[in-house]
Amino acid sequence: MRTTSNSILLFLITSFLTVSAIGQNNLRLLSATGEPIKVSLNKRIINQTPEAEVLIENVLGDTVQIGIEFENKQQYNKVIYLVNQGKHDSHKEHGYFVLHKGTELRIDFSGISEIIELPKNIVPKKPQADSSLLGNKKTIAHLYEMKNNQIEFFNNLPSKGHCTAAMPEIYLGYFTQLMKKNEKLDERLYLAQELCKNNCINVQQLKTILSFMDAEFDKLVVAKLAYFNLVDTTGKIELVNAFKYEGAIKDLRHFLSNAKDYQSIYAINCTQVTEESFMSSFIKKQMDAGNDSYRIDLLKKNYFNFCFSVNQISRILDSYTHDREKLQACKLLYFKCAEKKNYLDLNNAFAYPQCTKQLEEFVKMQER
Repeated sequence: MRTTSNSILLFLITSFLTVSAIGQNNLRLLSATGEPIKVSLNKRIINQTPEAEVLIENVLGDTVQIGIEFENKQQYNKVIYLVNQGKHDSHKEHGYFVLHKGTELRIDFSGISEIIELPKNIVPKKPQADSSLLGNKKTIAHLYEMKNNQIEFFNNLPSKGHCTAAMPEIYLGYFTQLMKKNEKLDERLYLAQELCKNNCINVQQLKTILSFMDAEFDKLVVAKLAYFNLVDTTGKIELVNAFKYEGAIKDLRHFLSNAKDYQSIYAINCTQVTEESFMSSFIKKQMDAGNDSYRIDLLKKNYFNFCFSVNQISRILDSYTHDREKLQACKLLYFKCAEKKNYLDLNNAFAYPQCTKQLEEFVKMQER
């Protein structure tokens, strides 16, 4: 009897090791034109709602049967091999572009990268209501939460007035963990921007944030963005020590000496709309981008340089094809809008009522 039990246990262990040897990989499918797609894996539906980008996680086995359905209801089946130069792969993300022309489907390999697993439970769940008070200024008590392995930042700035108290040091600890998990420069830049955009900070905290940035240009972007959320600017000259090259140091010194001239551009709480000639050029670049995925990437990299009117944001949203990316853009642009009281006028940009409801809930949360 014991021999039989041992045999079963040995079989289970061997089976587990065999599966582990095959490895768990991710498969990312990106619509080359931005057209939303539905995807199934081995006849199991992955996304009920069509999306321009679909990530399938924890795929076991080298050979997978993919089903793809486009908006015009055309359906295709395709076998994809998750191998690296013909060999088994493990803990990698395999990317493919998806495109259909006429009755033909094209699947173009885009690359293989390491899977970077972000921490899932390093902060408590999102509070149902504001859970801390700072004098008479209400704030939200947590830095961010994880949603579907994506970070959603809370706005921890005071609802009125200027920053008077820096974010808790534990927030910097959460940020440090994230930066160690992300080695790509653009991802680090995005995380630093979001931290500084949504929080009051002191000079020492900003110096720590800048220490994670390798590119001098990225450091300048973050330093200028964060400056107007500093609780005390008396030690601002210390920020120069975060830079190595004379060009960057000269740029920062000029900015620090003339900060008031930049406030309408870089300050989170915009009051003065950016000049139309600059805005028209930016909106044209948005419209000329190939698809919604490219547009949202372009927006993330540049929106903090402007202060928008509701009308300008409406024109930007018109460049997007799908409500999902429109809503994402709308949430980003809220923080750089000089006319927040009229922000819900943008509900007219959406085709689906669930998106207008999500925008209303988002704006309501920021106004608390």
